[in-house]
Amino acid sequence: MNNFIRNLEIKIVGLIVLVSGTLYLSWMFMSLNWDNPVLALLFALANILAAISIFIAIINYTSFSIPEVRLIEEDDELPIVGVIIPTYKEPVDMVRRTAVSVLTQNYPEDKIVLIISDDAHDVAVKAMVHNLDAQYVNANILYFEPPLKDDPNRRGEAKSGNLNAVYDKLLELEDIQYIETRDADDEVGHPDFLRHALAHLIHNTDAAYVQTIKEVATTPGDPFGNLEGFFYRSLMLSKNKTKSVFPCGSGLVWRKDALVSIGGFPIWNVVEDFQSGAEAMRRGWRGIFIPIVGAIGQVSPEDIESLYKQRGTWALDSIRYMLYGDKSGMNIRQKLNMIEPGLAYITSIASIIFALIPVMSLLFGIGPLSVDSFEYFLYLGPYMLSMNLFMYLRALRSGVSMGSIIRSYQTLFGLSPVYFRAFLQALKFGRNRKPKYIVTRKTHKHGVYLKDVYIQLVVVMLLFLSITGEFSQYFHYGESIDFFTTIWAVFYLYLFQRIVMNSIHGVTVSSLLGIKKQKYIFQNA
Repeated sequence: MNNFIRNLEIKIVGLIVLVSGTLYLSWMFMSLNWDNPVLALLFALANILAAISIFIAIINYTSFSIPEVRLIEEDDELPIVGVIIPTYKEPVDMVRRTAVSVLTQNYPEDKIVLIISDDAHDVAVKAMVHNLDAQYVNANILYFEPPLKDDPNRRGEAKSGNLNAVYDKLLELEDIQYIETRDADDEVGHPDFLRHALAHLIHNTDAAYVQTIKEVATTPGDPFGNLEGFFYRSLMLSKNKTKSVFPCGSGLVWRKDALVSIGGFPIWNVVEDFQSGAEAMRRGWRGIFIPIVGAIGQVSPEDIESLYKQRGTWALDSIRYMLYGDKSGMNIRQKLNMIEPGLAYITSIASIIFALIPVMSLLFGIGPLSVDSFEYFLYLGPYMLSMNLFMYLRALRSGVSMGSIIRSYQTLFGLSPVYFRAFLQALKFGRNRKPKYIVTRKTHKHGVYLKDVYIQLVVVMLLFLSITGEFSQYFHYGESIDFFTTIWAVFYLYLFQRIVMNSIHGVTVSSLLGIKKQKYIFQNA
């Protein structure tokens, strides 16, 4: 009953978002200032794009379900599991920590077949695996070298090719009916991870895979938004309700029969996980999400270069699938859930336009609307407030902090230029040409990355200038403050400043002095 009431509250607020959004859009079209046609047109297009994305998100996330806890307790009921750790030039100690976490979870060693598949063909990794095999005598620990990337027998260039090489070998082992994939830097999070995941797969014969929460080691406060708490602990529960859960790489266990039905790990998209879920759904399978921590990343991208690489890949993957991916066989709810991530990335592009509107109004006295800011607030206010209330209720019902939502907003807005680049790449390469995949660096490279955030920096400076200019006019000349436009400027300044601050994350005065000293010595050598 409580779950019904919670869902009902969210559905009511979601309906308010749809109604208030429709009223706002109708009013906005009638209030466009065609004396500034370019600005009016850009503003209208940004609002349409944002509304489509928001409305689909409301439809997708109005309901959710928390799956019941299932656990296999008896050891004699546990199946043998093949665990694949694909690796490519990750530090050997990192790979070893991940492997040890697999072997030391609450699961019998003799029922784990651990394959470390090394795409770098590194003798140090091979030696490490042999040492592990000698240490854990009851486990089956194998070192595997997939075909080289130019080998005609290889199916897939990067991680997908690595996984498919192991998958082909596992097909020969009939006693292995479940396959776990785990990134080389992702340790097991929950001691009963496999027992929980397999219990759900055994009980739900229509389930292709089980996905769990993935966490990562971060700086306190998670300034780069790497924990993705709102996604994993809230939104995934809605995807679970609509049978639209998609794989996220680690903390994931597959039913081998489901992998066979889709022909192994897909190679069409940039990475294999998102598309593999889509291929399973198209064939009548579903994914299950269980809210336990199945993976903990040993390192997260906390420099701009690594962050851009990781998030740009996610965006490109989602946008390519939204534009060109085969969605036949899915029901309407699944289709909406699978296009929503790509659409959200594209919609973030509109955030630059929205942020510059108060700048144009405060600094130059021009705007896209022919009405004053108070009337604008009267129509936009209920729409924005109800949308944020919807997100707040979703977070509250799922035990997620508001800080997680705020960080999600800051990440989405701050990385909008990266997502725009991904959109252009998707258009450039089209359906049949796949962009090259580059592995995200597994070490931090702190430095000054202001040149990489120059667009966001310009937006922040313009917003700051427009706010201070408005208050300067008031204190020096007694002119009234455009209160509502100033509020919007402050709001967007808060969202965009995070990525600018992240561009110097980890940089200290001493490190800057050290850099200068090195340059001085070099110049005088």
